[in-house]
This record gives sequence, structure tokens and C-alpha cells, in this order.
Amino acid sequence: MHILDVQRRLKDLGYDTEADGVINQKNRDAMRIFQERNGLSPTGLPDTETEAALLGNDAKALEAAKQGPPDEAADALAEAAAP
Repeated sequence: MHILDVQRRLKDLGYDTEADGVINQKNRDAMRIFQERNGLSPTGLPDTETEAALLGNDAKALEAAKQGPPDEAADALAEAAAP
């Protein structure tokens, strides 16, 4: 899978990334969030397991309110769950 295809798929699933074929920090952050949400090791790199998950019908999309680096997404979830 070409990096541009990976970026397009992440973008289609609602992750905040650029689809320009260039790997940058924004792409890595989106990849890490996708990997965490899909039970993969959050490396930020599109390894074989990540590519398979991206292509799968059960790839978990991300709602716009939860975008950002992994720590920010976790913080947002924690705040939403607080009474």
C-alpha cells in the first residue's frame, strides 16, 4: 500500500491528516491514534498489520471531536467520561 493510499484511507475514516504522499508529524499522529483505536502497537508507521486494519471492514473511524495527538485524544475521552 502506497503512503498516499494510507493517508487517504485515514482521512476517509475521519483522522486529521494530509493526503499528499509525504510522511510528517501530523500523519504519524493520525496513524498512532488509528493504531491505538484498532488494538495495534502505536508506532505511527504503516506496517503490514496496520495496512491490513486500514483495509478491513471493521477499521474504526474517528469522530472529529477526538482528533489530535494520542494524549489529547485520551484526555478528551477522560473529560467526556467525568461526572
